[in-house]
Amino acid sequence: EESPQLDFSKKLWKCPKCEDYVDNVVPVFLLHFRVMDGTGETKFLLFDKLAMEVVNTTAAELVDNFDEIQDPDVLPMALGNICGKTSLQ
Repeated sequence: EESPQLDFSKKLWKCPKCEDYVDNVVPVFLLHFRVMDGTGETKFLLFDKLAMEVVNTTAAELVDNFDEIQDPDVLPMALGNICGKTSLQ
């Protein structure tokens, strides 16, 4: 009603910077990791390229496999495979 010039048949997002409406977005990763060892623990944020190396898939491929998230507690297999893992580096 407020914006009759916009085509709402597509999902639209509003850019927080320029406040323009966009209908073409690209999913990217922002993964939160908690890392622990014998001396303590810390938290890391992994952005798209580093997260892709850990998950072994792109965010776009992950999103393409799901129409809609039915249960937010059920993770896609690619993400579930890395939860709770122990790694020695």
